Amino acid sequence: MPLHHLIYLSTPTIAFTPPQLRELLRECRANNANHELTGVLFYGKQHFMQLIEGEKQEVHALYHHLQFDTRHNNLIKIADKPIQARAFADWSMAFQCLDAGTAEAGMQELESVVLSLPALAAADALLLETVRQRLLAE
Repeated sequence: MPLHHLIYLSTPTIAFTPPQLRELLRECRANNANHELTGVLFYGKQHFMQLIEGEKQEVHALYHHLQFDTRHNNLIKIADKPIQARAFADWSMAFQCLDAGTAEAGMQELESVVLSLPALAAADALLLETVRQRLLAE
């Protein structure tokens, strides 16, 4: 089946604590594994940014579900397109906390996400890095 990815930005409805972020990641990773989805989630105090990749129908079903998730709002889709290969094939959901206070409070042990991946198109890597830098600045 052809692969697809979708990138969106949203606003958390609460300031997540480290335990809440760990629970969110546990849920995301379990759900993604069940639906053969992979990707990356960035969390900043004022934004989430997520890249979801997998079969198009599964990616769109998850995005539809996310539109009704009360943990965030103001979803903005910034990419939605076919891809040749997964960029985050080894991650059911890679994660990077961009909020220094939350990271210092216990999230620093989570992985640091590298965006210079062969399967990630240069334009998508630039988009993710630009938004990630913007989130870090807040």
